Amino acid sequence: MPYDWNKSKVVVGLRIVEACRSDLLFHLKMLLNDYHKTSHSAGHYDLLAGIWLDYFMHVCYASWVNVGTAEPVADEEPVLELAATPLEFLDLLVNSPTYHRNLNLAIQRLIAGKKPTAWLQKKESTVSSNCSSMKCSAFSTRAAKKLLKRLLLRTVFCMHPEVLICAPYFKGHPTTWMLAMWKWRRWIQWDDLDKSITVPVLHDLDWRYARSNECVTFVDFIDVLKCLLPLCVPAVFLEGYQDFRDRVLALNKPRPRIVYTANALHNHLTFVFLVAEWREQGTILLCHQHGGGMG
Repeated sequence: MPYDWNKSKVVVGLRIVEACRSDLLFHLKMLLNDYHKTSHSAGHYDLLAGIWLDYFMHVCYASWVNVGTAEPVADEEPVLELAATPLEFLDLLVNSPTYHRNLNLAIQRLIAGKKPTAWLQKKESTVSSNCSSMKCSAFSTRAAKKLLKRLLLRTVFCMHPEVLICAPYFKGHPTTWMLAMWKWRRWIQWDDLDKSITVPVLHDLDWRYARSNECVTFVDFIDVLKCLLPLCVPAVFLEGYQDFRDRVLALNKPRPRIVYTANALHNHLTFVFLVAEWREQGTILLCHQHGGGMG
């Protein structure tokens, strides 16, 4: 994608995207609750898909701006690649040689009054938890240390903790951290929830097209976002949601009073699915930003 840094334009773009977020999150909630026949809150879906939604809005805005200054294209149908997970979506943004061109083309055709018909060609995929789980075929010294740590953390510390720590960040020496964990062992547990979960998915293209085609006007940026949302939402939040959720809940993790993480909100599907359920039952989520990542 062409990239032209302009401070004033970036500020304007960030404000436009921010102004659309609450409306688009509500629209996502309505779509997913309708598909799953549930009544989850916007906060539930914000925890599950909010970070993906931010990336989606930003890349769509970049295409929206490009389309506004681009020459009209020939009568060509775009091909939008479906992502199974947010991480796969990010991979498309970075590595696909055609994704941005096709997104530009899709927005251009929407503005011209064209309806999406054959834009989605991928009919099935696999949802993976994206966790760094232990693989028997790669049993190394490092893997042995991870296994030992996992056994210690799950046997030495309490099995029904008040506080669960997942994917933490600590700047001190590991010994200092482990000593602290030992002192807190009666009420805390460290569990990175790294059991691998894989679910096959058959994409519901008819539903995606039908909900996208409900949009009839494309005057503003938010109109384009609402039309593209059913076409682009990762399968783990739509077709693969129920099976993946069932597999996560089958882990039978005891619900703590507080969950803390520094890194698990980003692409750790098991964590966000589990904590989204727990929060609706009263669990408090604590997290912090560090480094240069999104907070």
